[in-house]
Amino acid sequence: MNNILLYIILLFLFLIVNSCQYFSQMSYEEWKENSSGVETGVDVFFGGLCYESGTYYASYWKNNELTVLGTTATSGAGVFSIALDVDNVYCGGCYANGSKDNACWWKNGELVKPEVDDTGQTSQIKSITVACGIVFACGLENSIACYWINGKKHSLSLPSSAVTSYSSSIVVDEDTLDFYIAGYYTDSTTVACWWKNGTECVTLPTPVEGEDYRALAACLSNGELYTAGFYNGSTTPLPCYWKSGRCITLPNDGYGQTRGITVYNGSVYIAGRQGITGTVYPSLWKDGSILWMHSSTGNPAAGVAVYDNDIYLPFYSDTYYWKNGAGTDLYNPYSGGNTFCVAVRAKR
Repeated sequence: MNNILLYIILLFLFLIVNSCQYFSQMSYEEWKENSSGVETGVDVFFGGLCYESGTYYASYWKNNELTVLGTTATSGAGVFSIALDVDNVYCGGCYANGSKDNACWWKNGELVKPEVDDTGQTSQIKSITVACGIVFACGLENSIACYWINGKKHSLSLPSSAVTSYSSSIVVDEDTLDFYIAGYYTDSTTVACWWKNGTECVTLPTPVEGEDYRALAACLSNGELYTAGFYNGSTTPLPCYWKSGRCITLPNDGYGQTRGITVYNGSVYIAGRQGITGTVYPSLWKDGSILWMHSSTGNPAAGVAVYDNDIYLPFYSDTYYWKNGAGTDLYNPYSGGNTFCVAVRAKR
């Protein structure tokens, strides 16, 4: 019996050593290919829409399992943001109220309608987060930026010259419950800005005065606000982000935009697209350098999440995503769709 037990132990050790040798000899590309489908102990959520024959369905995926939440009125509407709070999943976006999209979120698949001034006007939630059980959201109604706290709508401070405005991302300091919103407003030009607790619209700087620029994403790290977007150069948009009130231009080939930003282990990850006008590629920057660029052309990586050193990017123009550079199709029984956002947590 002891000999049998010893044999089993030796066999087990032999398999471990050979397995380690095999993985140590793999190239990074081989590792990506072998690890992309491996269960990693996480729940991965993507939000967006599916469509079929002119009907658009706000949808989200959990570990590639599709949940259809409801219909939207327009092709560019659906789930724009996902927030995870303990066992609860919040999907922020809009639903079809007749011929108009109205702001909403879904909590664990159940529709929640926040306060709006006029259901006959278009409204959307562009970003949602939860802190201490409080639901924070931002977006717009009738082309004017606004935000919601537990469903109650609030206006944002804007310059008197602003004609339209847009709030794209909301983040909360869980220690203080101060919240920050990134976005932009338009008067004679479009101007990137941010708000703290809904008061005082703070304009962000741009390297090119008098040209349009926008803030489209935000995150907090150690109490510091990071925002990402783009500014117009002499002829084309250029990708950038702002830290400590300073605009940092990201490497590009003459064209670019950013759509998502996060800070993980002290490194700044930014997702979007860049390239030559007319030939642009989904791209990822890390700490100001291009980390990854995909060969497909057109629309950008729509966001970014990093968890346990794995990087997830949703693809704006399809129900598709990348994990560590390896692409995966999301389950979609309809003719097409889009993915707009991503969230990741430890498996529950």
